[in-house]
Amino acid sequence: MRPYIMTYYHTTRTLFFWIVLAAALILLGSQTIQSSAAGNTTVPLAEKAISAEQSQAQTVALTSRALSRSNLSARTEVFQIAPLPNFRPNQRDLCATATCYQVDIYDYETGRATTVIVDITNSQILDIFQLENSHPMYSEAVALRAKALMINNAEVVEAVGRPIQSKEIMLMDGYHADVEGCDGRNLCLTNVFVVDSGNVWVTVNMQKNEVAGIWWTSRALDGAEAGRLKETESADTRGGFCNDTYSHTAGGWDVNYRISNTDGLYAYNISYQGETVVDSIKLVEWHADYTVQNTSGGGPTGFVDYTTCGVGSGSGFPIVAYVAPEIRPITEMGQQIGFEIVQDYRMSSWGNTCNYRYEQHYQFYNDGRWRVVGGSYGRGCGNAQLEEAVYRPVLRIDLTPAVTGEHFDYWDSTANNWTESTFEDWFGEGRPGHNGDRFPANSDGYAFRIRGGVKDYYIEPGIGQFKDGGTG
Repeated sequence: MRPYIMTYYHTTRTLFFWIVLAAALILLGSQTIQSSAAGNTTVPLAEKAISAEQSQAQTVALTSRALSRSNLSARTEVFQIAPLPNFRPNQRDLCATATCYQVDIYDYETGRATTVIVDITNSQILDIFQLENSHPMYSEAVALRAKALMINNAEVVEAVGRPIQSKEIMLMDGYHADVEGCDGRNLCLTNVFVVDSGNVWVTVNMQKNEVAGIWWTSRALDGAEAGRLKETESADTRGGFCNDTYSHTAGGWDVNYRISNTDGLYAYNISYQGETVVDSIKLVEWHADYTVQNTSGGGPTGFVDYTTCGVGSGSGFPIVAYVAPEIRPITEMGQQIGFEIVQDYRMSSWGNTCNYRYEQHYQFYNDGRWRVVGGSYGRGCGNAQLEEAVYRPVLRIDLTPAVTGEHFDYWDSTANNWTESTFEDWFGEGRPGHNGDRFPANSDGYAFRIRGGVKDYYIEPGIGQFKDGGTG
């Protein structure tokens, strides 16, 4: 059974509310484009690789006084320039009548991402915001520099045991707790080289422009796996779905959705029986976490993966939409009780070592319930035993806000009642007061409750009760 991470919502009365289950800097699309090497000022993307509108957005951003007051260091580079999607809910009023772009800049000295929102119709800056210890989707030029560092490093070539070709490097956002400067807060890129004796992991630190770590792990290679080591038979679908939008109406639900550039299957403007329930649902990224013993230490290591429609992932080897979104019925005892929207993402050589496949399921029930599911098929870079990844999807669910304030409650198993959480908090295994439970729940199976308006929501974590292999 494939593992799923699940979030389950149950509707009892009517309430509009807003909640973010996983917070992150959401990059509104990306495009793989060429840039020049870093210098003493902000390095722009190469003019020959971007459109006239992108060039205008970049010029407005880099020449603005507002950006000059943003405390950028001497080593900064534009990574991406992308249009703001016009389908986003609650979009700025200014961008409803103007053409807006997002210019993403990375600061190598501080490890800070800076995003500039530009109105190119009126040549003005609408907003600038920054996020510490983060980086935007990196450009093709950054990837080329990372590959060159690996190819030209004598220690890497010795560890791999042969000359390295650029085409065998599939860069991913990598981190390793025991590799200095690459603990997940900086821009580090990793590739896994498959060799006869196992896997050779190589991580480069792009802030220091150097190879930061090389280590080896074992890899299972039995007859069953050897039979799977072949190219996945599939048409090249990269970019085939980037301009397509979809909608589906059934069981009282109206759902709009599309395959996004960087946030997987994106559903938006979702209503039930004529009332807007959800502004948007997306899967920001996947964390493939390994905890392995290796030559550089025993701390956690892994990748941050992105699912994409196929254009401009920019952040390592793109895991692309394999087919268009699919509508499937949800049945119980022979009766259809709802429907689900399913999206399949695969690397081109899925089935081989270090080639991933992910799925998203958005499920909508006729009685008003809905559920968000993310699933991984692997196959990871481990040895199929102790050194395998735990796959964690980062889901962001933006619920329609209520007119008045909402209240978020969690089930307190010690007090045996609902307790309101009045500040930002986390819930999971190891949390004080959980008595060893991952998510303490009441007798009905609900661990969380959101109330305060005309509709209340109870949240039921998936612990295997949905009979689809889910353990999230």
